[in-house]
Amino acid sequence: MSGILVGKTAVHQHGQQPVGRGTRDALIQFLAQDPDSPLRRFTPAGADVEVVFDLRSVHQGSHTETTVADLPALLVPSKGKYGLRDYEKAFASHLVDGGEEIYEVRGIDRATGALVVVRPGQYVAMVLPLDGTSALTEFFARFMAGTVVTA
Repeated sequence: MSGILVGKTAVHQHGQQPVGRGTRDALIQFLAQDPDSPLRRFTPAGADVEVVFDLRSVHQGSHTETTVADLPALLVPSKGKYGLRDYEKAFASHLVDGGEEIYEVRGIDRATGALVVVRPGQYVAMVLPLDGTSALTEFFARFMAGTVVTA
């Protein structure tokens, strides 16, 4: 299972509109709906969305600034026989007990965010801008050809 980590750039700063939300939302829409999306192309029909890819999002700010209702459905998927919601797909960048903030530690630009593909062995395979959907599609198509396609 490969991981796709989306750096959510939407953050409220002193009453301003979220920064970068349109780009993040466009990426989420691509992953969920576009026929070229690796999630749609390589997830078997009828399978849970995370059977092939483990999608995560890290948004800027505190966990108190975002509610589950603010998250796209792709980040709170229904899973398994009973369709239970998975609430462990979205994370906040600010740590409650201090520590290092991921955007600062990894040098991720807060204004542009990042799309990170992590291989199963935790090797970072590529880092793309949030609008790097063509490169993402090409990357997975190189070695996942012939995989079952979602209907």
